[in-house]
Amino acid sequence: MTPLSPWRHLLLLDVASASTSEPVFSTGYQTETNSLVIGDDYRHGVFKALVRSKSASWLPESDDQPGPAPSPKSFLPETSDDDLKALVRDSIKPWFNDCFNGNRLHRKCKHKFKMDEIGAMPKRLIDVGVGQDPKAKLIISEDEFGQSLPQDEQVRYLILSYCWGSGNDPAKTTRANLAGRLKHIDETVLPKTIQDTIKVTRLLGFRYLWVDALCIIQSHAGDNYQDDFKAEAPKMGAYYTNAVCLISALGAPDSSTGLFVPRPAHRYPTTSCVIGFDSRTNEYIHLPPPKRTLADEFNASPLPKRGWCFQERLLAHRIIYWSRNGVFWNCVGDNATRSEFSSRCDEFATDPRISNSCVFHGVQGPSVGWGLPWEPWMDYIHEYSSKAFSFAKDRLIAVHGLGSRLASIHGGEYFGGVFSSHISWGTMWEADPKNDARKKLDYFPSWSWASCQSDLGVIITDTTKPWIECVTFGGFPAVQDPLES
Repeated sequence: MTPLSPWRHLLLLDVASASTSEPVFSTGYQTETNSLVIGDDYRHGVFKALVRSKSASWLPESDDQPGPAPSPKSFLPETSDDDLKALVRDSIKPWFNDCFNGNRLHRKCKHKFKMDEIGAMPKRLIDVGVGQDPKAKLIISEDEFGQSLPQDEQVRYLILSYCWGSGNDPAKTTRANLAGRLKHIDETVLPKTIQDTIKVTRLLGFRYLWVDALCIIQSHAGDNYQDDFKAEAPKMGAYYTNAVCLISALGAPDSSTGLFVPRPAHRYPTTSCVIGFDSRTNEYIHLPPPKRTLADEFNASPLPKRGWCFQERLLAHRIIYWSRNGVFWNCVGDNATRSEFSSRCDEFATDPRISNSCVFHGVQGPSVGWGLPWEPWMDYIHEYSSKAFSFAKDRLIAVHGLGSRLASIHGGEYFGGVFSSHISWGTMWEADPKNDARKKLDYFPSWSWASCQSDLGVIITDTTKPWIECVTFGGFPAVQDPLES
């Protein structure tokens, strides 16, 4: 075995975190102190470290037992159905069972939020059917379940977060096809992401699913109908909170892509590599395969860049992320992630871009000083204000549910991106000074950060002493219709 000292330069291959189907290369070099420093892939935030071992056959340990991590399912067209059934049986259903039963770290997950605290059930749902040959149809919740249900009879449904893209028109429910879809939905014409989500819903044993394009009556060419969207959009935050679980199509840039996208991690499997031997300590130097984390998937995925998807993940109790390199689980009680490769992965729990702990685990009552809800809201808005929208007018309504949720938990009122308890801080904002491409949006209040469109986001001034006090919130337009702001 070659000693460590001659290793002056090394070319490394990393495929598991690549955002394309091609390998990603980075370099490493040896310092004068004979320690090998490995570079990172700046595009995906992948850090490479070395492991020392007395054995030349070192293998990475999983969270529960030693040995190689499980290989990802291929989801090739010829094996997709079998791969999905195995994944649901071996990973996803056990995650659900632990969470629902309050096992181990899931005690907080068992808490039930009353629907009357956070909004009514969705006006419409997709009934995915039952039996050996299930047929999907659209239902009106009030007709199906009555005007109200006792808490122990709460309707259990899944909900989808996905990129529409340019191929979502076949999914739209319109005034022209509504009557037909109340009898039957032709699944073959739906975009593949929605088809796959219906399939997952059935395999998990749930009967109902909410997808915005199908469950809200949409406008289309020749019929600019907006009434149903205006009524439903302010309630969408509650719909995501009330859902049993969010299905996140993290790796799909378009609704035609599907949940089960080709996986580079299966096409280019990785393993530990012995790259040297330290004769002083009789230890082999290993480069372990890169660890797949949800945070890495976020950096390389299209879904988090979409504005409408921001509050969806923050308001969900449980999320199943379908990425290009694996399936991940996250819930509010565990405050960690699980994947099909590993039982527990804590890195994601502290990532401020994704963690929703303050939305559900915050201290009750009004805020004092910085505190909740304002402290996390500043970070949220800096990130959210740089998100992409097909229609810029959606910038406030697409985060209305999150703001209202924080206000209901932590006290005070919310409107137009500002909390009454922190109105001085809420109006002390500026566009990121590093960005010259900023635009004023006249249809938003001039005092709201939403009125400034900036690719790098909006920065809220870090002032430590409030300058003004909110006497009344009654001078603003009605909160019930934030679309008209």
